Amino acid sequence: MIQTEVTIEPGQHKKFMVSFTMDADALERLAGHMGGFNPPFLLALEEAEKDYKAGKYTKIQSSQELDD
Repeated sequence: MIQTEVTIEPGQHKKFMVSFTMDADALERLAGHMGGFNPPFLLALEEAEKDYKAGKYTKIQSSQELDD
């Protein structure tokens, strides 16, 4: 079983933790249903990993920064 902790921040002043457990087979099925094993996705993932290793990324604090 894989245990994962997720932080959900609905607003500035409310924070709570959600913990769920999922076995590896269920995780793989979920990834498959979401297209996680499609060749275009895997190629994009490899390219993103190359860009990350080359330092071609910008750390952001919020998705709102993408609109700038």
